[in-house]
Amino acid sequence: GSGAIAVTMAKEVPECKVSAIDIDPNALSIAKENAVRHGVADRIEFVCADLIKSAWSGCFSIILSNPPYIKSADIKKIMPEVLNYEPEKALDGGITGLAFYRAIIPMAIDLLEENGFLILEIGHDQADEVTALLNNFSCYQNIKVIQDYSGYDRVVKAQKTNG
Repeated sequence: GSGAIAVTMAKEVPECKVSAIDIDPNALSIAKENAVRHGVADRIEFVCADLIKSAWSGCFSIILSNPPYIKSADIKKIMPEVLNYEPEKALDGGITGLAFYRAIIPMAIDLLEENGFLILEIGHDQADEVTALLNNFSCYQNIKVIQDYSGYDRVVKAQKTNG
C-alpha cells in the first residue's frame, strides 16, 4: 500500500526498525516516497515479495498487517472510489476473505519474539473468525478485538507466549 502503517510506526516509535512488505512494486515506490517525505526512510526496509509464498526469518516484537480481507465474490460490490485506486490483489482475501489470515497467523509464530504482538486489520464482520483462527494456536494469548472510530470491529491483536 501507501506505507501508512510502516511510516506511522516509524514516526510514532522512533527507536523501532520497520520492515514493510508488499507484492506490488508500484505500491512500494509510493511507500518509499511517503517514508522520505516523513523523514523515516532510513529506518524502514522495503521488501517486494509475496508474503505467503516467500520464506521469512527474523525476530520481531510486533507484526502489523492490513492484508486483503474482502471475499472474492464481494469485490465487485465495493465502492468505485475504492476500486479505482486499489489493485484488486490488494483487496481480494479469497473465497472466505480469510486466506491471508490463515497464512499469516501460523507464519507469525516463528517470527515473533516471546510476548510479541500480532496485530491484524480485519473486515467489520470478521472478528469472530479471525479470533477463532488465533485460538487454534495455544501460543496466542490476550486476544483483543479493537473497534474503529465508527464502532466497527477493525483490528484483532494477539500476544505470542510460549504457553
